[in-house]
Amino acid sequence: MFFVVSNDVRGMSKLNIDVPEDALGGQQIYVLSDFVQHRKWAPMDLEQHVEMFPGQSQVVLLATPDVCARARDVIAQRLIEDDRRQIRFNMNLARAYDLDTRAIEEMVEGIGSGHSLEDLRAMDRAGDELVDLIYASPAIAESRGAVIRAASAICACDGALCRMVNRGKVDLAKELGLRVVPLAREATHLRLEIRQGRGEKTLPICEDLVERSLKLLAEIRAEV
Repeated sequence: MFFVVSNDVRGMSKLNIDVPEDALGGQQIYVLSDFVQHRKWAPMDLEQHVEMFPGQSQVVLLATPDVCARARDVIAQRLIEDDRRQIRFNMNLARAYDLDTRAIEEMVEGIGSGHSLEDLRAMDRAGDELVDLIYASPAIAESRGAVIRAASAICACDGALCRMVNRGKVDLAKELGLRVVPLAREATHLRLEIRQGRGEKTLPICEDLVERSLKLLAEIRAEV
């Protein structure tokens, strides 16, 4: 098992890989971190150019085919377990709005008896269908979308405040930053309200939060 880490904190690190196939001696190479991210099980390209951002890491497995298969199955099972938790979480949201989740529930219940990769793909399909079902509900999608826009503006406020500090306007940054905190707190509260089935009721409040967040962002940017 190899852990490849980019320790360049300032820029991209470049790495050229060229492994002769006859040097493997019957072993295989898999990038496990790619499998976790993309959920596709394929041997690593033996000749490639890799660029890694600061702090990025990759986990590489070099082993015999049977060991690689066991690692694949264990990782797939962990991913499936994590997906089940996320689906249960989203199921609660869907049920709060009386959405029909029976087909997805049946799909999830049938997962677990097949090949690890087949189970993983089936869990992906179940998760995607549940997300589609949730965002097909205007009561959820519209209020959630508004909260996401507000959160984006709040994050932009944070970035602008950081630039303000870098330019020496520390006291002003602190003063304006105290006005950002209540907006972030309100966004969190609205997310909870939406999960409780009150998306339609909170939509006007969510849209007002977007306006107030964008207004404060413009004010902060004008001072940078």
